[in-house]
Amino acid sequence: MLPSPLRNSRMLRGPWEDDLRRDAVKQLKAGRYDLFPLKDVQLLTDGLLRSFSGGFLRRDINPHTVECDELCFEALKELRGELWTYEAAIVSVLHVISAEEGRKHINGSRFKTEHDDEFALHQARAYLQCLVLAFRVRPEIFNKEVPIIANDLLLILKEFGEHERFPSVLRVLRAIEDGTCEDFLSKELIQIILRRTSYQQNLDRELRKLFREKNLFSIYCLVGGLRSIRAGTAAAELASEVIPHLEIWMPWTPNPSRIKIWDAQLKNESQIKQLHPVLELEGPDIKHHLETFRRSSPGQYGPEALRIPPRQGHYILDCLLQVFDKAVRKGEEAVSLFITLCVRNPRKISWMALDQVEAAVEACSPTDILKLDKYMRYLEGLSEHERRRNSIDMEVHRKSRLYEGIQVMAKALPVIQSSNRFRRTFGHVGDLEHRSARTMSDGQLELLEQLDTGRFNEAFAIQLGRLGGAMLRARWLHAHWSEAYVDMLQKIPNDLSISTIFKMIRESRDDPRIYCDALASTLGGCDPEEGDAETKTVEATIRLLSNPIWSVPMQDYDCNSLRDMLLREAMRGFSSKDATACVKQSQEEHNIFVREMRTFLAAAADTDANTDAVCIHLTNYLGVRCKDSTARTRIPAECWRQLLLHLMRCRPPGLLERCGPELPMEKWTEWTRNLQKLFGERHYDPEGGLGFTKDKFNAVTARKIGVGRMASTSTYSTTNSDRNA
Repeated sequence: MLPSPLRNSRMLRGPWEDDLRRDAVKQLKAGRYDLFPLKDVQLLTDGLLRSFSGGFLRRDINPHTVECDELCFEALKELRGELWTYEAAIVSVLHVISAEEGRKHINGSRFKTEHDDEFALHQARAYLQCLVLAFRVRPEIFNKEVPIIANDLLLILKEFGEHERFPSVLRVLRAIEDGTCEDFLSKELIQIILRRTSYQQNLDRELRKLFREKNLFSIYCLVGGLRSIRAGTAAAELASEVIPHLEIWMPWTPNPSRIKIWDAQLKNESQIKQLHPVLELEGPDIKHHLETFRRSSPGQYGPEALRIPPRQGHYILDCLLQVFDKAVRKGEEAVSLFITLCVRNPRKISWMALDQVEAAVEACSPTDILKLDKYMRYLEGLSEHERRRNSIDMEVHRKSRLYEGIQVMAKALPVIQSSNRFRRTFGHVGDLEHRSARTMSDGQLELLEQLDTGRFNEAFAIQLGRLGGAMLRARWLHAHWSEAYVDMLQKIPNDLSISTIFKMIRESRDDPRIYCDALASTLGGCDPEEGDAETKTVEATIRLLSNPIWSVPMQDYDCNSLRDMLLREAMRGFSSKDATACVKQSQEEHNIFVREMRTFLAAAADTDANTDAVCIHLTNYLGVRCKDSTARTRIPAECWRQLLLHLMRCRPPGLLERCGPELPMEKWTEWTRNLQKLFGERHYDPEGGLGFTKDKFNAVTARKIGVGRMASTSTYSTTNSDRNA
């Protein structure tokens, strides 16, 4: 028993109480027990015990002693009438008193909560926060479920925002049934909290909203598992009071793992709305109160789904949900494909549609799944387009559908081609073998119209070329087409070739019709006119561009520019093989040589320049590079010599006859000597194709020598006459 001076002492009041009210009580009132200064209030109590003054002596009082319990009892008794302060004081002394004494003080606070009056909710908030904090200090006093249930009840007492989860009462019901928390959380306290917060009415509104949204996992978190509560228990009685429409939720037993994954993965609001016919199959059965809705009704899938024979003992709606689970795990693209094949028209559900989704989900990347999804949506939209055939905007709609069809088929065909499983499930959907050929033909007609009217559309041409390439690689479709049609597909150029041709159309100084005709004969599928050599030359150049050397990025500006010029010369008939060799060789040459060759080719393309002189200067430039080194002669690469021959062949006939009389003897000798160095005798006909022969060169040389002698004799005679005079 405490001595009288101690029993009457008010030493725990004053600064200690003021500190509690200033710091600790403020946090409890705000409901922020997570910010409660637990260590600070415990230090306050420790300091007071160490400096206790009783009678004439100052002495310490040891924790966990009878004297300490009596001292704390007297102090708390003085605060029992102060809400919040009393609960804060219990937490502050709990670490120094015995477990039994602590349990008594906590129960003393609990008794105040069982009065159902206007202060009931305030008393409950203070007590529940005290329980959570007390468990942190002395967990041995409580069952481990107590702070969890206390926290759930605090969430019920809290005012919730729009985007916060509605609090569940399920753990509270289970705790009542198990009797794990009855020492600290009585049924009366729980009933007061639920009744005073209008929990049943609020829960009913929340369940209706979640049911409209088909948010099954959130519903399950609120009312799932009620079937496990035993009838006739206090928990069952309380459940009937607080759970609205208990007869609906009690039998509902969905797959918790399934709906949890749906809740975690499905974030696209538009997709969720479209998926309602699927989600409701796993939802509650409002009418017949069975385990799930699909046990009593196929929903929007209608009686047609019930008539589909089972496969290996499994009904199609059960398998539908299994495939949907795989799609959800795969990602948003797979869910979109599932919606396209299995939800947009639920009355047409089939085993083939499930096989298609499953094949794509199990073997495709998200990008490829998206391509297949767009293709299947296109097929669905095309049937709608055919129903709108008589609309006013038919022509505009037809072209937009054509562009879409070319694009989606060009992307989907390589995916379908990639495996036997895809060819089996997607390979003949929508009459693909005929639809693709018809789309290609319509696209070629549109291209020809664009070329005729000058409405050049490079992007459209590239997409059409991609479709042709995809059809060529789709070998399982070739059996439905003629050999001539497959040969036409083989002539279709690649993206780089098409882009280069359009670049030539934009930049060339020549008539662009030659390039348009080449596109028409390769990409457009038209046969060139008989004897149209220029068009065939451009066609050969288009095939040349399939070599990667023409598309590899070049760091050097001169090499890149020279490559463009060589391509132009290929258009003019330069050998594709030699043009490609020149591009490769340019990367081995010195940059000065590349720059000079670029200058020569630019001059050769200039219609105002004297290109005869360009050929002569190029011959001399290459000839100078032929240097004797011991017994060997290093001459320029064969491709550069072939380029020189090509430039000379592009000149009008009579190059020798024009240059011979014009060139001074010294320049003539230099030119003929360099031709010999570079070609030996290959520049003579018939191999040269230039009209050059030995006799012609000798004749020009003889005339130049004769003219030189006559000029020399005339000069000699004039000099002698002057002397005689």
